[in-house]
Amino acid sequence: MKWETDPARRAAALALALPLQFDEDIYRAIAPAEQYTWIRQLAFVTDKAGRCRYHDVVRAPMLRLQRLQSPARWRAAHDLLTQTFRTWRTEREESLPNSERCDDAAWREHHYNETYHRLCADPRRALPDALTDTVHACEEGNATARRWTQLFAQAGADIEDDALQAWGERLTGASRDDTAAVLAILDALLAHPGMDTAGQLHARVVRGRLYRRAKRNEAALADLTAALVLDPRNADALVERAFIHEQMGNTAAALADMDEAIRVRPDAWTHVVRGYVNMAAGHRTAALTDFDHALALEPEQEWARVSRAEVYRIEGRYDDALTDLDRALAIDPHYTWAHAERSRCLRGLERWDEALHEMAQAADLDSETHWHRAYFALLLLDLGRHAEALREMDRALAAPYERGPRDRAWPHAVRAWALHGLGRESEALATLDHAVSVDDEDPLSYAMRGWLLWEGGRLAEAERDFDRALSDDPSWPWPFGGRGTVRLYTGQYEEAIADFTRAFTIQCGITDAENEIVRPLVELLRQHLPANRAAITAAIRRQTGGHPSGVPTFRPGRCSPATAAPSIPGAGKRS
Repeated sequence: MKWETDPARRAAALALALPLQFDEDIYRAIAPAEQYTWIRQLAFVTDKAGRCRYHDVVRAPMLRLQRLQSPARWRAAHDLLTQTFRTWRTEREESLPNSERCDDAAWREHHYNETYHRLCADPRRALPDALTDTVHACEEGNATARRWTQLFAQAGADIEDDALQAWGERLTGASRDDTAAVLAILDALLAHPGMDTAGQLHARVVRGRLYRRAKRNEAALADLTAALVLDPRNADALVERAFIHEQMGNTAAALADMDEAIRVRPDAWTHVVRGYVNMAAGHRTAALTDFDHALALEPEQEWARVSRAEVYRIEGRYDDALTDLDRALAIDPHYTWAHAERSRCLRGLERWDEALHEMAQAADLDSETHWHRAYFALLLLDLGRHAEALREMDRALAAPYERGPRDRAWPHAVRAWALHGLGRESEALATLDHAVSVDDEDPLSYAMRGWLLWEGGRLAEAERDFDRALSDDPSWPWPFGGRGTVRLYTGQYEEAIADFTRAFTIQCGITDAENEIVRPLVELLRQHLPANRAAITAAIRRQTGGHPSGVPTFRPGRCSPATAAPSIPGAGKRS
């Protein structure tokens, strides 16, 4: 620029070195005269569809000249840019709900630039807020968090500030962690002084949430407890710790935290979370009350509405459930869990085609986790459509999602049962072996393998598998029936009678099942089994689990795939 003699052009060129990039709006806010067309034609300006930026080699000395020539003018110029971007950000917020701001590209850009210019104007004063904003960026995922870390490196280099450059180096270094960039950034933020108390608290809440989602329960609990030391009445920390307690099976502690959260902040969100915890604890009436409170406070709260529909479905109030679900889908037609819950209601009403349609929609919407693809496969299996069930479960298990179906046992078990229905017994057994290797405490896998081993004549192994299934869930009738069948085949008649009696009592509620049904049945089979073993085996196979497709009737509890997916199915918008 030393050959440029026009003072207005020189001033405009220097002014436009300050923003990271500029367009005509930014030019109008800061440039002293009409030189925008000339600026865009300069050799060191890159112009992409009206968004311009200086080449770094040219911009750096321009910044240094202005900073050293007049620190006061430097600060005033950045204060003006800070205020400009703040005004645009707040104007944008007028048309955006709080929950949608981070998804809005224009809002994110204004906020990013506002923070950059605050750091350039007064780095020591702006640093704590910028670090806290980095925590918020971490909530938006790796890409947003990585970009935010570059802000410190850029500002540190532009103003040659040692503290900012140090933060830039440690945060950009942490962001290079390909497996867990956000966690690494949060670790760096919490490992060094700089954030104020509010920032530290929020960082621990966010990191605790990430640990919870990764099933790192002890680490999550430590972070949330540390957050509550900083502020014992912080509702977000109380809610997150309640989720952790519930995930660890400590529903009493979870409810205590949620009671306190509601005392601190009695809004729709805290009520719906306490309702969720009450559901996990088996307190359906209390859960329904919480969901009612949540919807009285916020009728458009979709999670509360779908959660209440789930309670209605369990109680057999299908019409009430469908009314809530229709309302939830009117609010958000793409709410995956609402489609899945509607499918379950329609299944209860035996409206099979509609149930399949709704679960297929849920599966198509759930392109990230593929859990609902697994539920779709399960529904197809319930209807005896084994080939389709196998195809859909294979799609679900192929998903790369970190906490998806392939990392849990029951989808593999359901796949095995589809193979069994297609007569591919060796593949079915191999798949069940894999299911057990994924989770050696899953009762469904052991019960299914027990039935297949029985059918293959491996009776001792079958009995051991039924024992394992019952040791985990001693009130599930299906493995009692399986073990009773094995004992019938091995001549342990009294033991078989005891198992069948238990199965009939649990499943049908018959008071004297032993004398009314079981003893006569066992005596009849005892007489005919030696001469008709193949026919009786085929008949038992057809009736396995009391379902036309041969799938066991899954009751709520450990043996139910419907409860085996990751926690908090409807909380994706806020959890």
